Amino acid sequence: MGVKIKQNKLRNNRCSLSLDIYHQGVSKYENLKLFIYEKATTTLEKEHNKRTLALAETIKAKRILEMQESHFNIHTGFRGQASFLEYFSKEAKKRKKNENSYGNWVSAEKHLLAFANGKNIRFCDCDDNFIEGFKRYLQTAKVTKSKTCLSTNSAISYLNKVKAALTQAFNDRIILDNPAKRVKGIKAEENVREFLLEEEIKILAKTPCSYPLLKNAFLFSCLTGLRWSDICRFRQK
Repeated sequence: MGVKIKQNKLRNNRCSLSLDIYHQGVSKYENLKLFIYEKATTTLEKEHNKRTLALAETIKAKRILEMQESHFNIHTGFRGQASFLEYFSKEAKKRKKNENSYGNWVSAEKHLLAFANGKNIRFCDCDDNFIEGFKRYLQTAKVTKSKTCLSTNSAISYLNKVKAALTQAFNDRIILDNPAKRVKGIKAEENVREFLLEEEIKILAKTPCSYPLLKNAFLFSCLTGLRWSDICRFRQK
């Protein structure tokens, strides 16, 4: 088992940095997407090389730790390089038996994909800044059909789904650190609930309506406390 930093010559006096990973008799390559100057001449270039090489060493040390923690598979790479979006989709599908929960997870996935904007979000990208960014998106983006922001309750629900997925990934030992526990949730608003008095319901019951079925369903909801969404599921036999 070993990890080495490799320099690959580019044009314009630059070298890209990568990691050569050797594990269980097989080699793997990881592009760090960093570069240094092959011949640093100015103070700025020398400082750039110093900081970039220090960053590469930090990544190297992290990779070695991940390998020791059994977070590396030679075929798929480090677990942190895997797609969080794919993992979230799988977690959503686990809720299919619970219609309400599954619907919320699917909606959360839709907004997560919109936030990603075509980019593949890996587990290693899911830090505090990622969650805070998604949180701001849910609170400020005008994403409803009427081009308005999400309700506070919807934003709370979708953020909690992402945090729940990351917590599960931490429990599955895919990530070594759980940023979800450090990011505060969205504060819930106090909803003002409207209600009818008994006298008002009696007046309503005597009031003619062009849609008797709708009127009866509403009165049934008032008397039983069932939600409108529950009433809509009823079917006549």
